[in-house]
Amino acid sequence: MGTIVKPLQHIKLRNEHIDGLKKTLFWLLFDAILQNKLNYKQCRKYDDIALKIIQTYQPGSSGSFQLGPETVKLITEDIKSIFGISCGDEPIHLGYGNKSISSFLTRRSIQTERLSSITIIDLLQKALKGKKKEDTEDVIRMLCMFTCLKLFFSISGTTVGWVILNYMKAVNSMRKFK
Repeated sequence: MGTIVKPLQHIKLRNEHIDGLKKTLFWLLFDAILQNKLNYKQCRKYDDIALKIIQTYQPGSSGSFQLGPETVKLITEDIKSIFGISCGDEPIHLGYGNKSISSFLTRRSIQTERLSSITIIDLLQKALKGKKKEDTEDVIRMLCMFTCLKLFFSISGTTVGWVILNYMKAVNSMRKFK
């Protein structure tokens, strides 16, 4: 989470960026960061804390966690709240996808095999300087891709698959996915 907080607190977003981010599934998280409700030092990943939480999982008791004397079963809404996600009901299919030509890839002159966090941040910095509607939407796309990468794939590597980009083509409909 800290890897999302720090960059977002250090970029200058315009009103049109904020308005666009409100339409994304990550708005609750983005808003908390932009309002300085999340402290970077408290959001850093600590393996020992994550391990302790995972160790409280009780698979035999319907997939619940033992938190002190209480047995707590997390439902989908709880997970959404933990990650600051507000989303719809359409599932995302994360199978491997090929890099298909899109206006985003062409506009940003992306030639890399995969999108790394470094590439996304570099493209984000360039798009932040643009004033066109496409630049604003690209800022939103890249912030969402970066967030997906750091929030959901933080252990598996430093790149995000092209399949994620398919769900971010239409900025106004990103929130419909779960």
